Amino acid sequence: MPALSAPRWIRDYYAALDERDLETAMTYFAPEASMKSNHNDPVVGSEAIAAQFKGMFDLFSRVDHELLSFWEPEPDVYVFEMNVTWERPGREPVVLPGAAVCRGSGERWVEQVVYADLAPAFAE
Repeated sequence: MPALSAPRWIRDYYAALDERDLETAMTYFAPEASMKSNHNDPVVGSEAIAAQFKGMFDLFSRVDHELLSFWEPEPDVYVFEMNVTWERPGREPVVLPGAAVCRGSGERWVEQVVYADLAPAFAE
């Protein structure tokens, strides 16, 4: 299913994240939300998730998400395929594939599980 079929709130969330608008991006998370990426332990609570994004903003001067495919296999369960552009200061941008499996409630994230190999973004 094309990414344009993703609900508007999901596209707006990624737009805010890519613009580094943390305040707006965090409005899309329930207070008790959790986020897990790759081999890391889950981060629980909107404050902890905001801190994780702040860390990402400190490491990368640019992060852009391009939603390629979107599925909603059941209500409030979302699966994405995406390309993400990661740019560290003074480095060439690297475009890497990724995927996410998420649960929402209304127009807020309750859980995000993100899969991406970031090793190439840190290669010297």
